[in-house]
Amino acid sequence: MAFAQTYTVTVLVATGALLFCWSDPDGQHCGLPNARSAWYELYIPVAGPFVALRHEEVRSNWKYAVPFIGSGVLQSVGVGLALMSLLWPKSEAARAPARINVVATGETVGLGLQGNF
Repeated sequence: MAFAQTYTVTVLVATGALLFCWSDPDGQHCGLPNARSAWYELYIPVAGPFVALRHEEVRSNWKYAVPFIGSGVLQSVGVGLALMSLLWPKSEAARAPARINVVATGETVGLGLQGNF
């Protein structure tokens, strides 16, 4: 979930920047006039934000560098956690079988499922 949420937000920000700044009359392209490809690089999962940091315009402006680094770190943590859960699954969960009991209440008789959750 950490990866999916962070990557989704990153892609939405990149898409918004490309849509709203596509025909920028000033040629600023959402603050990155010489590094417009940085927005496209954010579509690369995990590595994209770090690849975008190769542009001097992104690295030198903390308003872009901090979120790009944060996105890359959170995506990396999410992928790492997902891999760890696949490689080392938790197996100490108790799996007791559920019991079916006859339940009688007043005028009705029915079956009830009882288990530990």
